[in-house]
Amino acid sequence: MQLERQLEALGACLNAVDDRTADRINEEIYAIAAARERAPSTHLMRRAEEAFDSAMAERDWKAAERYYQSAIENAQAITDAALRERLTRGLAMNRVCLLAHRGDADEAEQFAAPMVAAFDAEFSRIGRLTPGQKDFWSCLSFAQRQNGRYAEAVRTAQTIIERCRATKLSPLMACDVRPLREKALAELEWGRNVEAMATMHELLKSGRKLDKDPNSAIAYGRSLLANGRAQEALEPLRMAYGAWLSSNQPRSELAAEAEYWFGQAWIANGEVKRGRWMMAEAQRTLAQSPLPSHRALAAKPIS
Repeated sequence: MQLERQLEALGACLNAVDDRTADRINEEIYAIAAARERAPSTHLMRRAEEAFDSAMAERDWKAAERYYQSAIENAQAITDAALRERLTRGLAMNRVCLLAHRGDADEAEQFAAPMVAAFDAEFSRIGRLTPGQKDFWSCLSFAQRQNGRYAEAVRTAQTIIERCRATKLSPLMACDVRPLREKALAELEWGRNVEAMATMHELLKSGRKLDKDPNSAIAYGRSLLANGRAQEALEPLRMAYGAWLSSNQPRSELAAEAEYWFGQAWIANGEVKRGRWMMAEAQRTLAQSPLPSHRALAAKPIS
């Protein structure tokens, strides 16, 4: 237990200086707890949840699944079923994100369905959000977009945007930025380019810094490209690609997605040779992605 606490303190220090190795410390802490305690254990449940969150941040879907299953197994230490459901609700919501991002979008939608019904009833009753729902609805919108159900994806994102605003959170706690991005991306895939641009303008009003948020930078750059503003699109797409290159996942499919659209922007600005080279390089990685939207980009001919 003393070693767990020391590592926990070290993780807090690393987080304070934005050192991403902090994420792996939670997995070390879980391993120490698992060597000491016998399941089911509420302490192991908490450590598994922390390791699950870290694995999700690292996009290590296999590890995330292991920690999810461990957390559910150890939740059985809570004998009161209602309390157990309440204490594992956040874990269940985040599982929708895991399923969607590892390529199981159909399963994500099915898993989310009973929670959607419960959250709709809850909002009708109390008129505000309960914690954790921002990521749940955003990931559900993402799953619907991966399944090609763009109207539903837009509607889902709009649901959480409206509920965020109805909850009247302080600006620092605003929860509508990620849903706005998901809405814009669904609108782009749906061919609603003007609407996507308007959605991105809403997001930018929040003061979001695109150099700190490569996914929103891609959405903005794509919106500019789709609306014929190719020269303006270069900078946000350059920022997105640069952010992924300087991350600990420079060869991920998300880095390749940013490179693909950055190459598209170069072509639109007359730098055809450079743009085609970037797009072709990106397509080799995107073809191996578990996401249908990435594989669709990989299959597109380069003009």
